[in-house]
Amino acid sequence: AMVKRSITFILSQLNSGDRLALVSYDTNVRTDFELTACTEQEKVGMGAEVAAIRAGSATNLSGALQAGLQLQQKTTPDDVRNSVRSVFLLTDGLANAGLKTTPEIVKLVADAREQNSSVVVHTFGFGDDHNAEMLDAVAKAGGGEYMYVEKDENLGDSFAEALGGLASVVAQSISLTVSQPGGMARPRTQFPVVADGDGWRVDISDLYAEERRDVLVVMTEGVAKLRYYSIISSEWVNCELACTPRELTSDEAAAVDLSVAREATAAAMLQANEDAASGRLAEARQNLQGALAQAQAVGDCEDIRRLQLDLGECLDTLQTPADYQSKGSKKLKWMGGGHGKQRSRGTECAYTNSVQRSMKSAASAM
Repeated sequence: AMVKRSITFILSQLNSGDRLALVSYDTNVRTDFELTACTEQEKVGMGAEVAAIRAGSATNLSGALQAGLQLQQKTTPDDVRNSVRSVFLLTDGLANAGLKTTPEIVKLVADAREQNSSVVVHTFGFGDDHNAEMLDAVAKAGGGEYMYVEKDENLGDSFAEALGGLASVVAQSISLTVSQPGGMARPRTQFPVVADGDGWRVDISDLYAEERRDVLVVMTEGVAKLRYYSIISSEWVNCELACTPRELTSDEAAAVDLSVAREATAAAMLQANEDAASGRLAEARQNLQGALAQAQAVGDCEDIRRLQLDLGECLDTLQTPADYQSKGSKKLKWMGGGHGKQRSRGTECAYTNSVQRSMKSAASAM
């Protein structure tokens, strides 16, 4: 029921300039309708298709994902580059038909992205019976986000965040390269990092309006290069900055302290998830408590209070193995990934932009 209500909300927020396709699945995979302009007339028929969906026997997650990705391939080069394209994978169960393992499904997404890197895959896990590890890995391979939709009241926020983000993408395929003669330490970030000559390249994927990305780098003198595709001007943009030593202002120092605390929070959540998955609950709690102490040492501000709140919420899910399996395995991935990427994932925080807040208001009014 939550999945169908989610699709209905998505449909309500789209207009004639948007196109939507729907693939439903159980053991079998069915394309209910292909990419169709969301005019008021078409939306009536789409709504009827959504209402007709019924629960089935198994969960052929990979088959549905492949069908959705293939629908996105039916485009011209101009369509691909000059529009924002995404696949939303919604599930409340485990992959038990078709491809069943995480590496197999991740490869399916990676192969599709090699053909069309502009298509982003977001995953939504409903309730407590889905595999958060798998959905998070699939979202990472697809350059997107994993959303944990814990209960009915989270539904509107989660999809408002996702749709609001899609509606406000300003840059794609972002890469930051930092280097200095003789090499340098690896940047501290949850984004993918690869060695590049005397430095490193950080692959940041995309950026929504009003968002920011902070990457912690230790260097004396060197060069930072930024490359991205601008959705606004429909062209590649290249920037270069020479980095030289200087004393930070008080505001800059405070921003660095906050970034260090945020990065420590994200890393602690993801490490705690690994520890708890291996049965080391005490170590998992210790990781989060260390990050909590580090955040408290920064001082009192809204962003720090949010880190503390989320760390406390995650600690509550690590009291027993059952708590971790039902809640913690989802929340640690979900919140850790959100703080690591500085992107809202259905919770109210500083990462939410004005378009997302507007859609969340619309969701709460429904």
